[in-house]
Amino acid sequence: MSANLEKIQAEALSAFQGATNSKDLYEQKVKYLGKNGSLTEAMKEMATLSKEEKPLFGQKVNKVKQA
Repeated sequence: MSANLEKIQAEALSAFQGATNSKDLYEQKVKYLGKNGSLTEAMKEMATLSKEEKPLFGQKVNKVKQA
C-alpha cells in the first residue's frame, strides 16, 4: 500500500519534470491526479482498510498530492 503510493509519487514527479510544455504538464496532471488517475485509483484501497489504518493512509495520500 505505502510502497504503491511511493511508486506513484516517484513516477509523477519524474513525469512532471519531463514535461516540455503546459499541455504535457496538464496531461501528466490528469494521468496522476485526475478522476481516473493513478492516485485516485490508489485511494480506492481505503475502502478495504480498517478504521485505524484509514487516517494514516489518508495522510500519506495527501503528502503525495502535495509533492
